[in-house]
Amino acid sequence: MHGAPRPLLRIGKAAMPATNEIFDADFETRRLDMMAQQFPDQASINMRVIFSCNEEDYGFDDCGFFHEIHSPDTETEAYRYFRSLMIQLIITFIEYRKRCDKKPRHRGEIVLQQGEFTITWSDQ
Repeated sequence: MHGAPRPLLRIGKAAMPATNEIFDADFETRRLDMMAQQFPDQASINMRVIFSCNEEDYGFDDCGFFHEIHSPDTETEAYRYFRSLMIQLIITFIEYRKRCDKKPRHRGEIVLQQGEFTITWSDQ
């Protein structure tokens, strides 16, 4: 009833369903721009977010938030909510790159400078 099973892509030791999804190079930038618009107060804090994926299946492993200067704004409930949404967004980016078989996807860095986000990826 559901059709033939989809073939699997082998990535590291893990397998995942193959897709025909084409990678949209602007997807991450658009989503980060939306975050900046939705959270203007938090987006005004200059920071770096460094994240990594695990070796086996390229799933989310860890991330750290680093600020240029300590600000009381980083201790608010709104900022904690912003951070949790940022982590969810990073997980979305990782999963999207896995679905599209897009590399690099092992490590990344999001820089927030003067209300603008940039994202870079590496396999190093």
